[in-house]
Amino acid sequence: MNVVINLIANTRTETSLEVHAWLDEADYPAKLKVREEELAEVGIVCNKFYGE
Repeated sequence: MNVVINLIANTRTETSLEVHAWLDEADYPAKLKVREEELAEVGIVCNKFYGE
């Protein structure tokens, strides 16, 4: 897990965008259902290359 976090945390783009990442070790409930309305509020936008 630390390898993945370090790869993300050390990402820089050609336009100097920096990405910060850290491991969140908090406990969260499993199998929590999220309604479509709640998910729409998050504002996730798929990348043209990686978006599914």
